[in-house]
Amino acid sequence: MIRTTSQELTRRSFVSSLAGTAVLLNGQGIGQAAETSSKETLVAFGAHPADVMGSCGATLLKHALRGDKAVAVPLTLGVGHLWKPKEGSFGRLKDESTAQLKTLEQANRFYTDVVQKAYAALSPVELHLLGLADSPLELSTKNIKAVVEVIRRFQPTMVLTHHPTMSLLAGHPDHRDAGELVLRAIMLAMEETFHTSPYPTAVVSRIICYGGSGDRWQSLGQADAPNVFVDVSDTATAKDKASLIHGPLFGVTADSLKQRWSRSSQPGHPHLEAFVQLRPVVVDYLRSSPGRPWLGANLLEGKAERSKA
Repeated sequence: MIRTTSQELTRRSFVSSLAGTAVLLNGQGIGQAAETSSKETLVAFGAHPADVMGSCGATLLKHALRGDKAVAVPLTLGVGHLWKPKEGSFGRLKDESTAQLKTLEQANRFYTDVVQKAYAALSPVELHLLGLADSPLELSTKNIKAVVEVIRRFQPTMVLTHHPTMSLLAGHPDHRDAGELVLRAIMLAMEETFHTSPYPTAVVSRIICYGGSGDRWQSLGQADAPNVFVDVSDTATAKDKASLIHGPLFGVTADSLKQRWSRSSQPGHPHLEAFVQLRPVVVDYLRSSPGRPWLGANLLEGKAERSKA
């Protein structure tokens, strides 16, 4: 649990209306104690550019402004499910500019420009477009190697990605496949015998999956429901600005953004981003954190301290 001097959050600062293990973080890092001054490297993977921004854009910016390295890595552009050349539309946008998109190369350039402008509003968050094919996003050795290269290059202390089982019923099939692809890559990024690379092997000690506060998430079982909520009130405006650059393509408006925040809000915390913190089932734990407790110890310590109160 994170504690901040500004709002005096303690490990007892659980949001009472959330699930029993859910914890509100309003400090320096996801699951990081306030006493720790070390910097984090976060790499956030998403099936498509809008997924990373919508799921954790404000949290990435919060970290980046703190001095952490925050990298957004859309695995694909998502052009496959957005571009409708016969209709002359791109997503929900249909105008003269989209009618002129006649080739896949033109569509890629058009959307890359939009994505880069949107993520510029989240500076200093870094954008790294991986450029894999979408719809479907293949669970292939080639794609796993591409993700492994990103992990080895940036050496993240924390990886954020889709939750594969939750996304199966609650989103685009690419979301599920992206989650599984990244989890496999996390494991294989440690193996010296997997894929010759100019970068050293990497061990990821924390895995955070994107959550949500709606019934579609809760219906999948409490084990996979959000258990970490990050207060992003200080970076929500920047995220909204970035999202509105994407807006015409997805039907996003200022009003719809307000409604989205209201669905995840809690009393006193109008801007929250929700996550599922996983235990590192695919991580060689003894190599990543020798002598330290499991990922999620902050939650367990919070429960223990709460039980003593």
